[in-house]
Amino acid sequence: MSYTIVFTNYEIRGESERLIEEYKLSLSESKAETEELLKKLNYHFIGNDDIWGFRSGYFMSIAEIIPLTLGSDSY
Repeated sequence: MSYTIVFTNYEIRGESERLIEEYKLSLSESKAETEELLKKLNYHFIGNDDIWGFRSGYFMSIAEIIPLTLGSDSY
């Protein structure tokens, strides 16, 4: 099975967050290769098999690993 990544980026100020952008990476790799890419980008495993993220100052990025199925362009 192939996987891709959906990135969601936020600005964090105190107790509030603002969605900056959300995009799907044009990628079709195995899950292990996808996880290795996230590690190289300094993302850390958050606790769910498919959720990774990092925070720097006022910026937070969440990466969700999504399985690709035939005809799945819906995200």
